[in-house]
Amino acid sequence: MRAWTGLAGALACSPEGGKGLLVIGTCLDPHQVRELAALVAIIAGNSVFAPTVSPASG
Repeated sequence: MRAWTGLAGALACSPEGGKGLLVIGTCLDPHQVRELAALVAIIAGNSVFAPTVSPASG
């Protein structure tokens, strides 16, 4: 008996360079890998890095 899984990945970064984001997804049904790839691409494309806020001193 063989067990198959699906895997999709996307890399997103800004045109200026700097930080990047690697999004990876897995699914238990290999027939759904195209849908998984579309979802991973949407997540990577819509993700942003929030600016780091230092705690207020006091």
